[in-house]
Amino acid sequence: MKVVSRILAAFMTLALVLSMAGCGAHGFSELKRRLHAETDRIEIRRGSRVVAVTDPVTVRLVVDGVASESAPLYKCAYDGSIQFFCRGVALLPEPMEFNLSPACLHVKFVYRDSLHSKRISPGLAGFLRGL
Repeated sequence: MKVVSRILAAFMTLALVLSMAGCGAHGFSELKRRLHAETDRIEIRRGSRVVAVTDPVTVRLVVDGVASESAPLYKCAYDGSIQFFCRGVALLPEPMEFNLSPACLHVKFVYRDSLHSKRISPGLAGFLRGL
């Protein structure tokens, strides 16, 4: 009986550790796969301007432009936000917020109830600056 309870305790500990892993490399890859598979529209906000993106090539540019490399949570003002949609339903609980200044170039977002900060590719940064 003690062996069974020890095995059960070990299993529960392992399950807890894995569930707390959050958006590590595996979780972020999962998010990117979901965004690639389900996104049919992106809304990008910069100031009072809102740009809707539905072109699949541009959607891919935006999704791929959020790098898997983590960035510090800079204390910079944000230049705008990005929200991903599938049939009118937001895929993230809050829009991703981005900063385009060279010293603060990153995007921050909430995924799996955790705050994350990722680097932005030069291609995505150029696209966002051009809006």
